[in-house]
Amino acid sequence: MTCTKNAFSDPEYVDNGDYVPVTGAQYYINGTLSFPKWVAKKVDTFYRTYYGYGVAHSGETWCRCDDCLSIALHRNTGSRKPEIPGFEESCRAAQREFVGRNRHIILPYLQSIFEEALREVPDPIRLVNDEHDLPHPKKQLRIQAFLELLHLGLLTSWNWMRRNPEVKLKTEEIAKPGKKGRTIADLGVEASLRGAFIVERIKTVMARRPLILNGTVIRFVKTPNPDVLEEVFKELITPDGSRRYTYHSDDSCYSGPNGYGNADISNCDGSHTNVLFDLLIDATPRALRPEMEELVAQCASRVTVRSVADPTAKVILQPTHPKLLSGSTLTTLVNNVANILIGIAYSQDRDADVVRAPERRLRRDRRRG
Repeated sequence: MTCTKNAFSDPEYVDNGDYVPVTGAQYYINGTLSFPKWVAKKVDTFYRTYYGYGVAHSGETWCRCDDCLSIALHRNTGSRKPEIPGFEESCRAAQREFVGRNRHIILPYLQSIFEEALREVPDPIRLVNDEHDLPHPKKQLRIQAFLELLHLGLLTSWNWMRRNPEVKLKTEEIAKPGKKGRTIADLGVEASLRGAFIVERIKTVMARRPLILNGTVIRFVKTPNPDVLEEVFKELITPDGSRRYTYHSDDSCYSGPNGYGNADISNCDGSHTNVLFDLLIDATPRALRPEMEELVAQCASRVTVRSVADPTAKVILQPTHPKLLSGSTLTTLVNNVANILIGIAYSQDRDADVVRAPERRLRRDRRRG
């Protein structure tokens, strides 16, 4: 099935080498999905109905087909700025080097957050037993998953992810023209139960305790509460002489002598190296470290990608290191760590804006060391 709806083909795509096919290599050529162009067995029947008055826009929706799925997967498998040879490799080396040089700042901060958040956590399995049926959009699914683990005798086992996550295209969302679609990795509700309640506690404490460094307030906003957002906007507009770096997952806002604005981590899903996951493990109290190690191991698991036209055709990919999967309970936490690092760089360079600060700081450190 060839897509006739979306002409975007990503001609400059270069594989980043993060995934190796272990099954279905004939469908994964030069680092990109290459399912046969068969006649579709399933037709995408999605449509959106507009009621009342509407507003014209240039946004596009991605259809449920193999071509669109292949392009969307490039978010995870593609190199950033492929037109610049070595750019991806230099970015990854820079991330590892920056974490190494600033580990003495970020690790104690994360350790203090994690210790406070997990100080009163009972046995992790007891925690899941006590909280799996709390109010939540997926409450019924969580209850069902918990009962399945209980009845199968798997509640005390090491790994609650009983199958390879399946990567699917996220359709129906409106995107900018030419922007790659998004994929969703279905890890299963059982796997999410392992870390959901632990990570929730960490995020709650992180929102209460900003990192203050070199006159810069690096603050996490957990939820879009109107009162909190009003306070954040006032701080950004009138920072009272201090710099502000406010973030949630891969989005952030900054304010300082060189102006203020919104920032977003470019190609966030594919930009994290193993050092960010190592920071999470090292920051976790020893008693709960096995749980964090399992959550990281979930991100290092093999993933399955099936053809939309013929689901019998599939590729199983093995990541070379942990990769942030969209369905992981670590998503916000890993992205937060990446944003904290950007905030640290921003605090260390008083003359640069939030975009140039990490790059300038790293060049300066290299000259010194």
